[in-house]
Amino acid sequence: MALPVLGLLTVPLAAGPLPGAVTPAAAAGVEQAPERDIRARIESLPGMRVTAEKPAAPGRRDFEPAYRQPVDHRHPERGTFEQRLRLLHKSTHRPTVLYTSGYGLVSNPDFRSEPTQLVDGNEIVTEQRYFDESGPNPVDWSKLDIRPRELHGRHAQAPDAYFYQLGTQLGYPQYSTPHLTDLLRHPGVQDVRTYVPRDIPLRFQPHTMADIDRWVRHDGSQLLFVYGENDVATAERFRLGRGSRDAHLYVAPDTNHRARIESLPTKDSAAAKATLRRWAGQ
Repeated sequence: MALPVLGLLTVPLAAGPLPGAVTPAAAAGVEQAPERDIRARIESLPGMRVTAEKPAAPGRRDFEPAYRQPVDHRHPERGTFEQRLRLLHKSTHRPTVLYTSGYGLVSNPDFRSEPTQLVDGNEIVTEQRYFDESGPNPVDWSKLDIRPRELHGRHAQAPDAYFYQLGTQLGYPQYSTPHLTDLLRHPGVQDVRTYVPRDIPLRFQPHTMADIDRWVRHDGSQLLFVYGENDVATAERFRLGRGSRDAHLYVAPDTNHRARIESLPTKDSAAAKATLRRWAGQ
C-alpha cells in the first residue's frame, strides 16, 4: 500500500495545530516562547472540541478531539456531523504527522505511525468519515466521496462505508478464478456489490482517481509513496511525472499490503527516511 502520510504543510507556531501531513519543527537553536496550554489551543479552533484526555507516556498528552463539519460541503446549511480524531501531543516545537488508516479510529494507546516515530513528532489520527461514530445520522451515502477538503462522518455497519467508496470512486482489484470454479463455495465474494446493501446505488466514477493521478504527475510535490511488490494495489499505483516535484516512489520487494519504509532495501529506506526528516525540518 502507499504510505498514508505523504506531504508537508508549513505552519507558523502561532497558528496552532492545523491539519496537514507533516508540519516542520521549529528551527534548531531558535529561542521559543512558552507554550500556551495545548488543550485551550485545540478548543479555540472553529468546530473543534475535546471529548476526552487520556493517560499518556511522560512528556506527551493524549487527546480525543471531535471536529464538526458539513455533511455536504457544497451546501453547509444542510446539516453537520462530528469526525473523531486523536491527538498525541509532545510539543509545538516538534513536527506534526497527520495519519489516516482509512478505517476506524486507532484504539491502541501505544500506537504511533512510522513517520511519527521517525521524526519523533506529534500525531493527529483521523477516523475515516462514515466509519463507527464519525458520520451523520441518518446516513446519506451520496455525500460519501473524496471531494471534501477539510479533515478527511454514526452508521449501522462500518464496512459498508469502505466498500461503498471502493465501488464508486476508489476502485478495487478483480480476480480471475476459472481454475477454482468447482471449488468456490461463495462465488463473487471479492465483488464490492456483495458487501453493499442492494438499496444503496453503486455507480463507479472512473474520472475521480484518474484526476488525482494527473495531479500527482503534473502538479504533485513533496510526495512519498511506498508500495509492496506483492500487493494487488500496486498494479494501479500512482505514477510520478514531469511535473512531480520532490516526489519519490519506492517498492518494497516481497512485501504485501503492509509495506513500510522499514520494508525497503537499505539504500531506499535510508533515502526515504532522509527525505521525510528533511520535510520535517530536521
